[in-house]
Amino acid sequence: MKYSETKKELNAAFKNRLKPYGFKSYKYGFEKIDGNVYQRCGISVFDYADIQQAAFIFSIGIIPLAKIMISAVGKEYALKDIKPSHYPLSQAGLCDHKIFDSPDFTITKESDIDFMANTVMEFMENRGFKMLNEKSTIRGLEQYVNHECDAMHRNNALGLLLAKLLDKDYYHKLVYEYGEEVREWMEGEKKDSYYKTEAFLKAHRREELMEIGGITEEDLV
Repeated sequence: MKYSETKKELNAAFKNRLKPYGFKSYKYGFEKIDGNVYQRCGISVFDYADIQQAAFIFSIGIIPLAKIMISAVGKEYALKDIKPSHYPLSQAGLCDHKIFDSPDFTITKESDIDFMANTVMEFMENRGFKMLNEKSTIRGLEQYVNHECDAMHRNNALGLLLAKLLDKDYYHKLVYEYGEEVREWMEGEKKDSYYKTEAFLKAHRREELMEIGGITEEDLV
């Protein structure tokens, strides 16, 4: 199968299967918006001569958190800026943690497309959607970022924000630990953004942060 054909058929297969769960097509895949939370699904296809390798990634984002993060680094609020991925559920990552069998699917014929779509949706229905939904709250995301995510993939600035919003007693401990990590291996814009966020959190009370993001106490339960 040609790359363009594979991409088209995969998108069609996942569109039909995701629609009952509230996902709609958007520029880069599929998206479901529920209030201030959005969930996304993307399908990557890599072309190698006569075969393609395909993999899926689901992700979530929480808009009030994004608003605070944007304010922290001094950017003006804009819709295009408020949809980062706060929690990725990637096929490769799931495979690394022995949750999914393989890091990708080989696509050589049309039946491979149905096999991939059916296999992925079976996993999502049995386990994946639950994992996404558990991380689709501020409290659930804090648990993931600060306690489950490895240092290589963790967003340290987001971890600090979540800990402060939830008034965690280990917030100041994280400021020290995450700061050490950033000084050791982070560079460029990411390093600059971390320090801006750390300073922003230091300068604002928890209640002020909640006001910036439009967060209520109920959102933190």
